Amino acid sequence: MNWLLYISVKILNKLLIQALNKYDIDSLLHVGAHKGRKEVDFYQNLNIKNVLFIEPIKIFADELYEKIKNIENFSLLQIALGSKDEIGEIFIADA
Repeated sequence: MNWLLYISVKILNKLLIQALNKYDIDSLLHVGAHKGRKEVDFYQNLNIKNVLFIEPIKIFADELYEKIKNIENFSLLQIALGSKDEIGEIFIADA
């Protein structure tokens, strides 16, 4: 069974702010980080201390790395997550 979850960034950001206000959260795992266009600054402004970005596509991971390389406790893993230990292709949509 394959699942696709899509929640708009606006809704996710609102949920994150609500969670930060309710709970003592200092770490965040961002799966499918892409280039981190707005997220890096957003997470810094929220004072999230530890962020681990996961992005499998090298060109996106490289760009994201350049944004976070000098930010303490922000790190990046260039890996894909899945149910099998295998190498496969990733489709990049024209957007």
